[in-house]
Amino acid sequence: MLERMGTSLFVTIAVMTVIVAITAGLFARGRSSRALLAGIGFTLLPLGLFLTGHVGSTGERHRA
Repeated sequence: MLERMGTSLFVTIAVMTVIVAITAGLFARGRSSRALLAGIGFTLLPLGLFLTGHVGSTGERHRA
């Protein structure tokens, strides 16, 4: 269980890092606050999916 959680956490952090890099590039090019806010929102999506999956899987284990 810990290995799978560690791998999924690593992938989540890697995806978030790529999204932050793209957001920084778009913001630096145009200085658009819209690009910055959209990038922040897209960056938080993988984190939310990870937390939802982690909480959901722990809840299933406790019921069984």
